[in-house]
Amino acid sequence: MYIILIQISSILRQDPDFIMIGEIRDEETAKIAVRASITGHLVLSTLHTNGAMATVSRLIDMGIPSYLVADSLVVVLAQRLVRKLCPYCKLEYKVMNEEFEHLGFKRGQKTYSSVGCNKCYETGYKGRTVIYELLEMDSNHRSIIVRNGISDELWKYCNENKSSSLKDSCKTLVLNGITSIEEFVSATYSYNFK
Repeated sequence: MYIILIQISSILRQDPDFIMIGEIRDEETAKIAVRASITGHLVLSTLHTNGAMATVSRLIDMGIPSYLVADSLVVVLAQRLVRKLCPYCKLEYKVMNEEFEHLGFKRGQKTYSSVGCNKCYETGYKGRTVIYELLEMDSNHRSIIVRNGISDELWKYCNENKSSSLKDSCKTLVLNGITSIEEFVSATYSYNFK
């Protein structure tokens, strides 16, 4: 890890416009990435979290002060892969009662379920597609993070301002017949919804 820190420090001395750090795994790498960001460099990196807003708390947990997290982040993108329903054997299913209302689906909405055929090796799924969550930082996000870090106030602000969520992204795929309600639950309910 020490060698990577030396390399990143060397790169910063060259005054690049963009820096790509493969993954932020520890406090030292996080500090260097934040320092580069607040000194005018566009830093691209990955960080393993459950969602876009969890990135804020992860950086704070790594020892980055909340005011630096707020100042250094521009956009946070979270993504996951979900299985696509096999187009040859998927079966139309209409939500008939309250069974899926707690997930945000309404009675009568058309969805599809997996069946299985020889084209998908009897799995009901063929290929994968991405679901994503995008957090574009604005002055309100920043002030909430400086005041409270990750908080219910930040969740509320994001929900009120229609920030995209993994749940919404996957629900759209379900309603368009691309993936199933089972994949929706599997991909989004390990995620902390507020």
